[in-house]
Amino acid sequence: MRTALPIDISPQLDDDQRRTTVRLTKKFKDMLEQRPDSKEPAAEKERRQQNFTHTLSELAGTLSAALFDCVDGGAGSFKEKLDDAVINTQFLQLNIAGDATMQSLPWELAADADPELGVLAHNPNIAFVRRARKLHNELSNLPPKPLRILLFISAPEDLDPEKARLDYEGEINAIEAALDEKISAGKVILDIAEDGRLSTLKRWLEQAPYHVVHFSMHGNRGEIDLTSREEKSPPALHFEDEDSGNSRAVAPEELEACFQNAQNRPPLLLLAACQTADFDARDGIASFAQRMHAVNFANVIGMQLSVADSSATNFAATLYQALLQDIPLDAAMARARAVLQSDGLQWSIPVLYSSVKNLTWNNGTSEKAPTRQAVRDIQIGQIPFRSQGFIGRRRFIRAHYRRWASGAMPHLLIHGIGGVGKTTLAGHFALRLQRESADTAIFTLAPPFELEILIEQLQQACTANNLPIDEKQKQAATTALQVISLYLYALAPSLSCIFIVDNLEDALDLQTMEFTADFTGLGELVTLLTGQTNVHTLLTCRHPIASESVRAQTTPAALGDASHGDILRLLRNWDWPAEVTAKVKNDIYATLGGNFRSIEWCACLLGQARDSADKSATRHSDWQALKQTYEKEKKKSARQAKQHVLQHMQQNLLFKQLLDLLGEEERKFLAKLALEENPLPEDAATALWPSKQATALLTRCSGLTLLQPTPHPLGIQFYFAPPLVRELLQKNVPLPAAEKKAAHAALAHIWRHYGEQVTRLISDDLRAIAHFEQAGLTQEAFALRSDLGRFFVDSQRFREGFALLLQCYRENESAMDWNALNTLGRSQRTLGDYDFALEIFQKAETRVHSAKTEEELENLGTTLNNISQIYDAKGDYETALKYLQQSLKIRQQIGDKSGEGTTLNNLSQIYKARGDYDTALKYLQQSLKITQQIGDKSGEGTTLNNLSQIYKARGDYDTALKYLQQSLKIKQQIGDKSGEGTTLNNLSQIYKARGDYDTALKYLQQSLKIQQ
Repeated sequence: MRTALPIDISPQLDDDQRRTTVRLTKKFKDMLEQRPDSKEPAAEKERRQQNFTHTLSELAGTLSAALFDCVDGGAGSFKEKLDDAVINTQFLQLNIAGDATMQSLPWELAADADPELGVLAHNPNIAFVRRARKLHNELSNLPPKPLRILLFISAPEDLDPEKARLDYEGEINAIEAALDEKISAGKVILDIAEDGRLSTLKRWLEQAPYHVVHFSMHGNRGEIDLTSREEKSPPALHFEDEDSGNSRAVAPEELEACFQNAQNRPPLLLLAACQTADFDARDGIASFAQRMHAVNFANVIGMQLSVADSSATNFAATLYQALLQDIPLDAAMARARAVLQSDGLQWSIPVLYSSVKNLTWNNGTSEKAPTRQAVRDIQIGQIPFRSQGFIGRRRFIRAHYRRWASGAMPHLLIHGIGGVGKTTLAGHFALRLQRESADTAIFTLAPPFELEILIEQLQQACTANNLPIDEKQKQAATTALQVISLYLYALAPSLSCIFIVDNLEDALDLQTMEFTADFTGLGELVTLLTGQTNVHTLLTCRHPIASESVRAQTTPAALGDASHGDILRLLRNWDWPAEVTAKVKNDIYATLGGNFRSIEWCACLLGQARDSADKSATRHSDWQALKQTYEKEKKKSARQAKQHVLQHMQQNLLFKQLLDLLGEEERKFLAKLALEENPLPEDAATALWPSKQATALLTRCSGLTLLQPTPHPLGIQFYFAPPLVRELLQKNVPLPAAEKKAAHAALAHIWRHYGEQVTRLISDDLRAIAHFEQAGLTQEAFALRSDLGRFFVDSQRFREGFALLLQCYRENESAMDWNALNTLGRSQRTLGDYDFALEIFQKAETRVHSAKTEEELENLGTTLNNISQIYDAKGDYETALKYLQQSLKIRQQIGDKSGEGTTLNNLSQIYKARGDYDTALKYLQQSLKITQQIGDKSGEGTTLNNLSQIYKARGDYDTALKYLQQSLKIKQQIGDKSGEGTTLNNLSQIYKARGDYDTALKYLQQSLKIQQ
């Protein structure tokens, strides 16, 4: 290991020498920063170049003379020390001391006429170190290996893209490529922040300790008020503003505060930003690097002037490679400086401030094996998303996220070929906005686009946030879109809603790119969502959508191949054998492009399946053979074939070779799993393949990236076949019809079990129905649909219940039992279709017309009562009375007190409508007595309310008030808010009739509050 031979440089310049050196430095910097005029005459250009060369030569000589004056024996002795250092495998460490002015001089330009010395900074055996603080012998609290670097890039939106915008993707690619071998070997962990916001920096610093925090951005030196000579503005780095993404100047003190809660104070800050080490003696403003060094950062590298992006990147990459060889920091910096010699004077720009004598980073700390960042999935609604782990796509995120999140373009259509990461990005956008904004909810919809599943998610959100919806309007809704609108209306004031509609290509006519007839409702949903306020939508599709209503409201965002750097990061998810070198990885990228799915499958084919060592894959370990196969297939394609066609062919080729790793039965098992578009529970494996190896095969297929493990909110492991995998399985592994039906039957029973016993989700029942139908098990589908329809109606969800029961009615009315028919009739009556309701109730009557058992008689009494209510609503009171009298007789016969009370109440309303108040009162008094006897508080409250209305109609307001007060008390006791609101409204009408408008208004306001 090389050690330093320190030489202290404390220049002693008299006033004239000092002024001359400062003047030359200023002139040199100004000339270097000056942009040449493209129209400048050749003679003027040559004159200016000669002037610059002369200034540089004069400054270099002045600095070298001052430097050698600090060495006993001058230049000759310096040369001897250098020779001795090289012989003893050392290097010269030139420690520049003195005041801020002395340290700010560009000592790296020092040059001697002796060619064996020449430009000192060009010699990798000479290191320059600024010493501005008390020195320590060595670095303390150095984090354990591997070398951990945080690359933090800021490229504000409002910087001139032609003059100032950083090539951040190029920088990431270059550093990723330079360190790829070491990262793959576990020698380096390179974390890359997703944006340049201060809050993002804080979050990363709190997550892990770092050896280096590398800032790549623009900077500027401070300004001074020329009159008062006071600092006008401090030196700054240009971060990205939290909201707008525009430039936000961050001073050293504010940046230092970001490290207060960091896991450590990094041993090195690399400020790869312009002018971070620039100091002008005329204004005395300390540079950004000087100030950060002064607040206890042991080592800070800054830039004296504007630095080119490519030079800063090459410098950093070489610096890190040297540090990985246990070369001391100052010597590593000398080596990094040497690679910039062909970049003009860029080599002179970096400077190191350090308070450590021994800058060796190998401090004997035990090396810890790095843990690869976990890929964590989270399931939201139907779709599993990556909540942590590699995302990449910084350019796309930068181009679209802020405008989408801010609401400037809240409806985004992400389109691109399968496998490029559309769903992952949609999830990233949604989860990031949810982290950044309180009270944000995410809802998802994916094939087969069952709107009931979305309604279920919306209902759960309303329940979780105690947000009531208007149940009467919900019951009156005739379409799923109307119900969704009601939920949106309830959620919008309290929650910001994000809707992800994934894989829309399944709903499109691929000739016209319009929604097919089967999915017109989905198209209307997209139109509805994109027309809302306080709503963000993310649509994903393989193609742009032609629908004018969608195009008018959404912003298209094409997603192409991932960058080289992104692919290198993805490839590190596998432990590559030694023969898969960085060159081979570059060749893989050049051949397959930036399609994540293709790269994953290629990696698996090379025998490196994630989470398992796939020994059988070694026969595919020759990348060249795989590449030749691909090129051979490519030649078969038409020369003018579009890129997406070639990519699809490439994916199919890789997929077929992946399938070759599985046996025939295993391939069939995978094809059966792929019949389900949603994540499946682990125990579905044994239902589809009754073998001890079923669960192990799930793990194996996950390792081959053919299945995606995804956790369920209940803590159960689920598995998901991505859309591209499902598509290619259907093409490459066709199932015999009998096996396909059997698989659908098994899936149906799995979902039925989960819906009934595990998740209790209606969406699982709907999936069971779909699979029963695919399996040809029509009776099972019919029975489940009927049960589910009755459940909806009993839950006051009449529209959903009606839709399911109506389907049963149209399919096979004769197979519907009394319960199903009665429930369908109730839903139709509630929805106002009295003729259809009457038809259904009459069919229900035929089921129990010859009633013998008590249950059958009770059902008959209920049916007769229901029929009477239809005639009542139609104004046919005589017929209504006839059915009610029959119902009453049956109720009394079987001792059904509850039913008797209800029937008596209904009879009273018929006589009230006919103006026969005495008879109405008689029936109500009988009903009241029964409800009180059996403790039916709800029925008692309703009967008291009805009694009040009789007395009101007769003008007896005092008695009406008495009954209403009793009714109100009961409604409040039992928590019947709807009934309480109705009673308060009725009270207001009594006081209004009496002319007491103030009291009437008071009750109306209370009623309105409850109804709202």
